[in-house]
Amino acid sequence: MQDIKGAETTKVVLVVGIMTLHSFGEGSGVGVSFAGSKGFTQGLLVTLAIAVHNIPEGLAVSMVLASRGVSPQNAMLWSVITSLPQALLLDA
Repeated sequence: MQDIKGAETTKVVLVVGIMTLHSFGEGSGVGVSFAGSKGFTQGLLVTLAIAVHNIPEGLAVSMVLASRGVSPQNAMLWSVITSLPQALLLDA
């Protein structure tokens, strides 16, 4: 991402940063869903819903990066990095 300059850098940092923060909420939601009244069943349903929901999110992050000259491999890597907080908060 070192090749991105000026206002484009700000846009990329905002998208990556916001999607990363967004993942903290999703991870918390998944963790809390297992503690609900229906336990494992409810947790599994919320986990699957969030997993399906993450597909277009990852594509959105990748498209923003790729349209600004980031390689497809690095765009995919950044998409995965923005979702890491979900796994970190799942066990919290």
